[in-house]
Amino acid sequence: MVNFKSLQFQVCQGLMLLVVCQFLLTTQVDAQTDSPKQEQFQRRRDSVLEFVHQNHPKMEELLLTLEESKPAKFRTAIKRIDKTLLKIESFEQKQPQRYAALVEQWKVKSEIEMLTARLAKQDDPELRAQLDALVEVFVDNRRQMLEIEKRNIEKRLERTNRLLEMIDTDRDAFVKKNQRSIDRTIKQLKAGKVFRK
Repeated sequence: MVNFKSLQFQVCQGLMLLVVCQFLLTTQVDAQTDSPKQEQFQRRRDSVLEFVHQNHPKMEELLLTLEESKPAKFRTAIKRIDKTLLKIESFEQKQPQRYAALVEQWKVKSEIEMLTARLAKQDDPELRAQLDALVEVFVDNRRQMLEIEKRNIEKRLERTNRLLEMIDTDRDAFVKKNQRSIDRTIKQLKAGKVFRK
């Protein structure tokens, strides 16, 4: 019969309690650290799949198959596409023409990568012809991107030249304008107002 009041039993019970507490605390900490990472990945996954659904249905099908069959490769693909997507989306509002060209460039490049992988498995003249046609589209798209970039550079150069001309024409007015701006900032700082640029 077990003596519940014995010192040996109480020590064993205390050790068991410590082990259970340690296990529960470790599990809770792991759950807390994994949860934000999981939530972040889930958000990335959802935004990538939405973008891919709208712009590249073949890629969506491939990704969903990959998610089921090879989860590690799926995670890598989602992270890679998400990184590209962040770069592309930065142009959506400010430069819609460039955004559209970047999306098209991404679609063509993705299609090239998929065809390249298929050609590595089987040598097919029809696939090769599709790949060659896509490479031509990619080069044309790249040219379009460079034209857009060139126009943006020309606009910036025009603004810079106008500003230089205005400064050269009336340098003293620019000096006074900047001094007034600095004086306003000094007054705001003295008054304790929040400084905003």
